[in-house]
Amino acid sequence: MKSFENNTDWKDLTPNPHPPQSVLGLSIGTKHIGIAVEGRKELIEWRVRRFRGKWSDDKLSTILRYLEKIITKHHVEAITVKIPETHYHTPAFAALKNGLTTLAKQNNIPIYGYTIRDLKSWYRVQGNIFKEALMEAMLDIRPELKHEYLKEKKYKTGYYIRIFEAVATIHLCYRMWEL
Repeated sequence: MKSFENNTDWKDLTPNPHPPQSVLGLSIGTKHIGIAVEGRKELIEWRVRRFRGKWSDDKLSTILRYLEKIITKHHVEAITVKIPETHYHTPAFAALKNGLTTLAKQNNIPIYGYTIRDLKSWYRVQGNIFKEALMEAMLDIRPELKHEYLKEKKYKTGYYIRIFEAVATIHLCYRMWEL
């Protein structure tokens, strides 16, 4: 698990002594962001949000304003992020990471980051493709995601997997306090 300690590095993190009451889970990218909000161990909101257009400062501002509205609306106490693989770390991603770090610091919210390796270590199902196994594992925990699961199975676009990744990061975050 990593944290956005500053704008350049991912640092190891020791969790707060008590679990957060409201968590925003994100699977971030510069075009699509998987979003899940859990409050009091109940999934409140989930969606994939698409941000059209080429990368620009305006697009970054739009994304950060959108996330800030969610943080305010749900009184978010922690943010969890699925960290993309290193080869996806573009200058646009770095700007988004820095913006998210700044937003979290302004709101005094910790960020917990999880790599694909972290997710794979917790959600492994024999004989299944990892993303399919992840969706099935999250569906067992959160049956309200069945609609998105069926859409992803039907269209196989990879669009809805972002929701499942966001929910998985929240689930891993809460596991820190269960150990």
